[in-house]
Amino acid sequence: MRTHPFPIYRKRVNERSFYRIEADNAFTEVHRVGKRCVMHHIHAKTYPELVRIAELIAGEGGAVVECGHVEYEQWQAKC
Repeated sequence: MRTHPFPIYRKRVNERSFYRIEADNAFTEVHRVGKRCVMHHIHAKTYPELVRIAELIAGEGGAVVECGHVEYEQWQAKC
């Protein structure tokens, strides 16, 4: 199994969701809804959740790109 230096920061290309991936099985999402933000803490227990985290880490498909911790924390502060 390949290990990654955590945390890893990602965002959707539409800049509606920002992710802080803490481990292979845990992440926090900041989701923009209009002028508001909603934060979700996910601790993956099922296979689809684990696949979602692996896809976020890989960033394949062009829907998710890297972002910096400063950008993530700016949106997190708005929650």
